[in-house]
Amino acid sequence: MERDSKPCALNNGATYQQWLVERVKKVKLPFKLISSNPIREELVAKEEPKKLTQLKREVEKLKCKKIGLNNNLYDLHHIYASLKIDHEGVVKKQKEERKYTLWLKQDLVATNVELSMRASGRSYIMAFKGISKKH
Repeated sequence: MERDSKPCALNNGATYQQWLVERVKKVKLPFKLISSNPIREELVAKEEPKKLTQLKREVEKLKCKKIGLNNNLYDLHHIYASLKIDHEGVVKKQKEERKYTLWLKQDLVATNVELSMRASGRSYIMAFKGISKKH
């Protein structure tokens, strides 16, 4: 194979694997270190599970929270739908009551006019009869 022209390969005669191990440690990427040195691997393996278990716990908590929020959203959607139906029923009932009230007012006005005419007619008739009796 040809020599690698990367700066990591040119300095100190380090192998690519050694350079990669150093970069993984420096950058702290979440990769397992595969090396021929089992002691370093065990140290890295011991450190990772603490972080991983903590992250797994957080992920599980977030999953449970997501499930709870989804259930709440589902419940709220159904409550909203039933309230919307109830509101439409109330609006329809109010419209019917307004129509009935308007009809009743119109009927009362007509009745009042008719009674006023009858009363004025009777008073006119009574006045006429009173004038006739005097003569």
